[in-house]
Amino acid sequence: MDQSSVRKKIRVKTLVKVPVETKRSERKTNNSPTQIYSKVQKDKKPTVAENLKQFKEDITGRKEEPKKKKSSVVGAIMKNEDGNKYFELEEDLRVSETVLGKNKYVDVRKYFGDKPSKKGITLNTNQIDELRKIGQKLLERAKEAEKNQEDLEGEGSE
Repeated sequence: MDQSSVRKKIRVKTLVKVPVETKRSERKTNNSPTQIYSKVQKDKKPTVAENLKQFKEDITGRKEEPKKKKSSVVGAIMKNEDGNKYFELEEDLRVSETVLGKNKYVDVRKYFGDKPSKKGITLNTNQIDELRKIGQKLLERAKEAEKNQEDLEGEGSE
């Protein structure tokens, strides 16, 4: 290291002077830049985002309200950033339609905020048709089982 770089570092450190502690009665109520800087140094250094937010508040004169979360409507058709349609089954479970090339896929996946998780399944149109057929058969069997259960309960009470 040469002496010029050492001098520059020393100059940077001596640019900001922190005022000496005074008695309570002599303290100023307004915050000078050096007092604000000393407070920041004691607590923690603000991030760039915090500095930009503070700068924006100072210029506009109003405090920025925190963004409200979107209220999700279950079963409504929505579009994501890519333009793909999706349905929300639950707060964190989405069914989306994706087109890759000439093929269409249906993606059922859990989401954490806006980011998809690894938990999910992607099906092509043939697989969706098979799932529909199987689903209808399962519903019919469930209804039959429910009727049989009601019949058994009705016979047992007689």
